[in-house]
Order: sequence, then structure tokens, then C-alpha cells
Amino acid sequence: MYQNELKQLPLNVNTSTEVTPGQLKEMKADVIILATGSTPVMPNVPGINDAKVLGCMDAFAHPEKVGQKVVVVGGGLVGCEMALDYAQDGKEVTVVEALPQILSAGIPSPIPNGQMIPDLFEHYKVRVLENHKLASIQDGKLILESEGREKALDADSIVIAVGFRPMPSLAEELSGCGAVVYEIGDGQKISTILHAIWEGYEIGNNI
Repeated sequence: MYQNELKQLPLNVNTSTEVTPGQLKEMKADVIILATGSTPVMPNVPGINDAKVLGCMDAFAHPEKVGQKVVVVGGGLVGCEMALDYAQDGKEVTVVEALPQILSAGIPSPIPNGQMIPDLFEHYKVRVLENHKLASIQDGKLILESEGREKALDADSIVIAVGFRPMPSLAEELSGCGAVVYEIGDGQKISTILHAIWEGYEIGNNI
């Protein structure tokens, strides 16, 4: 929908282009909106570069890389929704969450999601390991820690979904350029697509 709208509007769209503060300053814009988004967090544990390990965005963009037996590390909203998709596709899925309860950290879950996901996990037989922390990956297996004990867990694919961090901000480097600079979406604060679209609409409607 957005792609069709952009084609019909008098806009210049440049893709596959890295933007620098110098380029933005040369444009002599009155307003600059930074919507640079976020990048997934990868835990610093031994073996994280194992061939079975996929970041959540890589797994989302390339579903063909995800095998039949999937372990999703991270029981927040992103990890749980990806786990549910895999289970609905007929895969054998386990969710590993370090906290005592899934959907209790990171991006707040919308009420319907928080109510439905546990029931859907039960229906699609998604295994949930709460209070389990990823310690390392050895020989393609996850080594988990829980209550001072370790256990090994096998998988065809290990999808990491432990959170996101904002991309580095360009706002400070644009100080004094003559433009009003706004930061929106995950580039300003990690949230959901609902908030990102609302922020974009609100600024676009008022400038």
C-alpha cells in the first residue's frame, strides 16, 4: 500500500543509499525527520557465530534458512510471534526465556496478544522454557542455565530475539544545520509499528 502511494506522490525516493550528515546538510532542508530504526541485539556468549544461529531479522527476511526444529531465544513479543508462526507452519518449536514469564520484558505486548499467545502456544504445542538463560552454543547445541544447572538443547535453527537497540543518532551532528530535526520510531525509542506510524503521521501532519 505504501509503495503504491509513494509512486503516486511527488516524492524523490532514494534506496540503497547510505546517508551522511554532510549529505543532509547540503540538501538545505527546512525539516529533517530521522527514522533510522533499530538493530537486533545479539548476546555475547561463546558460540554465537555458529552456523545454526540466526538473528531475528535475518530469520524473518529468509524463512528458507529456518529448519524444522527451531529454538527461539527470547520470549518477548517478537520472539513469541515468530515462534507462533513457525509452529503454525508445522515446525517443532521451543521458546527460551531468561525471565520467570514470557511477554514480561521489552516491548509491551498489546492486551489481545498477551492473552492469546499462551493459549495458542498450548494449542500448537510450543514448548516454553522460562527461567532459562542461554550460556553458550557448543557443537550446534544450546547450553542453557537454570537454577545453577546446565542442560543441552538440540536444534536445527537457533533464532535470537532478545531485543533491539536504536541505531546511532545523527541528530547531534546535524545541530546548527538550519533545519528542524525530528527523531521518530525505533531510532528514538524502541516500540511497536503502531507508535512509529503514529509519530510519522503526527509530525507529517504538523510541519
